[in-house]
Amino acid sequence: MTDVPFPEDRALAVQCADGDPRAWEILLDRAGPRIRALARRLLGSEDAAEDAVAEAFAHFLDRRGGVLRAYRGTAPLEAYLHVIAKRGILRRREIQPSRVPEALLAQVPAPEAEAPDARLVLLQGALGELPAAWRELLAMVYEQGLSQREAARRLGIPAGTAATWVSRALRRLEGEIGDS
Repeated sequence: MTDVPFPEDRALAVQCADGDPRAWEILLDRAGPRIRALARRLLGSEDAAEDAVAEAFAHFLDRRGGVLRAYRGTAPLEAYLHVIAKRGILRRREIQPSRVPEALLAQVPAPEAEAPDARLVLLQGALGELPAAWRELLAMVYEQGLSQREAARRLGIPAGTAATWVSRALRRLEGEIGDS
């Protein structure tokens, strides 16, 4: 009997770290789809997701397979790699250009010729409907160019809360503008 709950996963990780192409293929088949789905969900684009997946798997092999060698087999290998990949994807999301209000403006129907600022008025009205804390956060991220993490630190809120607020605010703005 072994002390390692997932000895087969531990062996696979070591084989991958040692450069075994068959083991690497197995790992890609097992962990790749879940990490790709996570990246697609968090980054919102297929291209960004593909880049993030490639970056994640390259990271698993960094420092002569250090991430894979550090795996001890106490949890499923896919779960272990998923957590590590998620951290990298979240960092990537923080530094990639965020969806800016101009992207929202592009979704608003073209204004009448006599009202050139109608889209801006519409967006400003929708912004006014958001909670004040969300507006402040959006201003820090989109007007001041701060990362969500830095804005969260300045506001004294957890980074995860900031990410949630930004996501919800953008969804609400898209809904408001789309309904008009």
